[in-house]
Amino acid sequence: MISALVLIIVTAFLIYYILKPKLPPNFPPGPANFPIVGGSLFLSKIGKNTHDAFHKLGDLYGPLTGLYLGNLPAIVINGYEQAKELFARDDFNHRPSIFSVSYPWGGRALGVFFSNGRLWQENRRFALRHLRDFGFGKTSMEGLIHEEAEECIETMNKELKKTKDSVITIHDKFGVSVINILWAIMGGTRYRHDDEEFKKMLNVIQESFRSGSPSGNLVNAYPFLRHFPYFKQNFQALVSGAEAIIEMLEKSIEEHKKNRDPSAPRDLIDVYLQAIEDSKDDPDTVFFKDQLVQLCEDLFAAGAESTSNSIAFCILHMVRNPDCQEKVQKELDAVVGKNRFPSFEDKANLPYTFAVISEAFRISPVAPISVPHMNIEDTKLLGYNVPKGTSVMVNFPSINLDKKYWGDPEVFRPERFLDESGNFIKAKLDHVHGFGAGKRQCLGEPLARMSNYLLVAAVLQRFKFEIVPGQPKPTTDPIDGFTIAPQPFSAKVTPRY
Repeated sequence: MISALVLIIVTAFLIYYILKPKLPPNFPPGPANFPIVGGSLFLSKIGKNTHDAFHKLGDLYGPLTGLYLGNLPAIVINGYEQAKELFARDDFNHRPSIFSVSYPWGGRALGVFFSNGRLWQENRRFALRHLRDFGFGKTSMEGLIHEEAEECIETMNKELKKTKDSVITIHDKFGVSVINILWAIMGGTRYRHDDEEFKKMLNVIQESFRSGSPSGNLVNAYPFLRHFPYFKQNFQALVSGAEAIIEMLEKSIEEHKKNRDPSAPRDLIDVYLQAIEDSKDDPDTVFFKDQLVQLCEDLFAAGAESTSNSIAFCILHMVRNPDCQEKVQKELDAVVGKNRFPSFEDKANLPYTFAVISEAFRISPVAPISVPHMNIEDTKLLGYNVPKGTSVMVNFPSINLDKKYWGDPEVFRPERFLDESGNFIKAKLDHVHGFGAGKRQCLGEPLARMSNYLLVAAVLQRFKFEIVPGQPKPTTDPIDGFTIAPQPFSAKVTPRY
């Protein structure tokens, strides 16, 4: 009996030792790593969610934390200078293979977010060039954004007429507007704000983002788990959003094929279809239909999710900070008036409004963890060994909430972005991160910033948002996921005119 027990103990110890992740020499310090799950157990103990746990790693282990996420080595970076070093390094411009991302394409990493090499380089260059041609991030987009602002405001007014207490939900009001802005450039179609089928697809996309985690998912480390209960359900939620978008995009591409005029391209899909046609005899072409679908899916899903949630977070902070909201509205009244929407040219004369938007983005970045970078050769980072195949992620709140730089980072205080004369201090934006930097910087940043500014300014120009009577302030604690989202919240909404 005793010998059998000893054998079981010895066998268990050997299995543990064999499966326990082996840290490479001179790897950054970090928590204990266990078989199969790596350091994930530790993350679940120290933080309210993944983003909170990543932030606390900096306090525990310094600017670089080394750990395993499942069976994969990873480094989490906390700190402005350390992040700057990573983003400047070409040897960290690779992306790791993520099973749930490549799954719809049979294991191929397509698009521009997670692709690598020539496929990534040429498609990113192509997309940037042609998106700019169609007005991406330029003032020529302003009219389109104003149309969506008008529709968004009309939708809110209709809802207000149906309520007796002027209380409506706010967190879900901006998704269709943001998608229409994106889709005008990509696919030339506009969706109605009351389109129930489209709203259902939006919900699927949002659930997909909520079901993931920047620290990874065990199914990504061990793909066979997707066939087992619990993991199967979680994996399906993870990929369902992408599958819904892919189905929609494939239909749109087929429609474009039928009615496009090669001499007069209307949008990104048209010019990409021409690139496919021009390179059809090239066996090494990087332009093909599946790549077009995933390129559009990258822009569509990430852009819609992040921008609509950024706008919702900004309005949430206005509900919680009525004095700030009043200052914004006084500034808008003085500079813009009531007969037109705020324009991009007004931005220079609306320093407080832009300070509020910047402060909301600083304190509530919807993508608090960078998309993983990876090295394909053994290298060093800030004196530590980084074996090839290591995922490296930056915790943006370590920059946005740095006490040494901001002083009181947890406080919502837009004035921190203004000088003594009330002018906006542009240099401070260098310490507000959420889009990445370097060659892997988010493609959609220019349009996201423009849409965020114009939609927030237009909505605050037309409505006053207040805490629902008898209820506490809505919380700023986010819902976790690949990105974060505000928890569902409502406000008492009063038209200003």
